[in-house]
Amino acid sequence: MATVPKKRGLEMKKTLALLTVIFLAGLIANLQIADAQPFLGGPPPAKCNGTPVLKNLTVTPETTWAPANKTLKINITGTVEVAPGCGVSGNYSMDSNAGTMAGDFDITSEGDFAIAIPVNVSKEGKEKGGTNYNGELTVVDMLGSKTSQTFSVSVAHDRSK
Repeated sequence: MATVPKKRGLEMKKTLALLTVIFLAGLIANLQIADAQPFLGGPPPAKCNGTPVLKNLTVTPETTWAPANKTLKINITGTVEVAPGCGVSGNYSMDSNAGTMAGDFDITSEGDFAIAIPVNVSKEGKEKGGTNYNGELTVVDMLGSKTSQTFSVSVAHDRSK
């Protein structure tokens, strides 16, 4: 078995000790970032207070007609009002004749969001005026406070109604 000369072994130990100090200094610096505290198991930032608010919700189209078995895009835009620096995430769910669709959506640092949900249109609904697609948007801040808002889109069975 080969041996490492004593001088070289001492240099390797010093290098390892220096790398350990740099690594630990980096960890300590990261622990001092207030926004990282909830993710590191520390107390939540004081910035998160109150419940996020959904504002300016726009759903297009609200009422439409589309040929059977065609894909219709439901576009939803709006704004989430939350305390500055408090992270927030969003998700949606929507019931249709094909089942429940669900997904997450991104919210910009300004609080704006835009979602495009593809829906396969069916004319099999039993509602006299058409088929209603009902959904819900939910936003949650980093403390777990959440708010929801429902939406609905009506697709007529024929163009005469």
